[in-house]
Amino acid sequence: MVPAESMSNLEKQRPLNNNILDKALLLTLALLTCALLIVGLWLADRHQVNSIWILLVWNSIGLIAAVGWGFRKHWKKPSFILFFLAWMAGHAVLITFLMGWVSLPYWLLAIGVEFFIGYLVANLFFGFRPDSK
Repeated sequence: MVPAESMSNLEKQRPLNNNILDKALLLTLALLTCALLIVGLWLADRHQVNSIWILLVWNSIGLIAAVGWGFRKHWKKPSFILFFLAWMAGHAVLITFLMGWVSLPYWLLAIGVEFFIGYLVANLFFGFRPDSK
């Protein structure tokens, strides 16, 4: 048990029902994501599409979730959308390269450098910084 002094005010105010509901929703969304990935790979196999395309699509969705959400106020600007599409294409090329020719321990370093460059370019060219919330 966590002592009451170390619990934040938010944790003290939230009833146990919301915590269980949050965990159930998280589990449901995780299972749904896995099911969608399996269905996508099955469809790719059935229609004889290379499965790398499905993995790249999901990787791009992951990039939008991980990075794009922080820039959600800027999605109305066409120049930013073009920049982000280019970033997604570069990310897809990087991930394909990593999966084919680089051992797993170096992936974090390469992806970290890619994210650093992406944020740096977004800030330099557009003056954007991710939203604080």
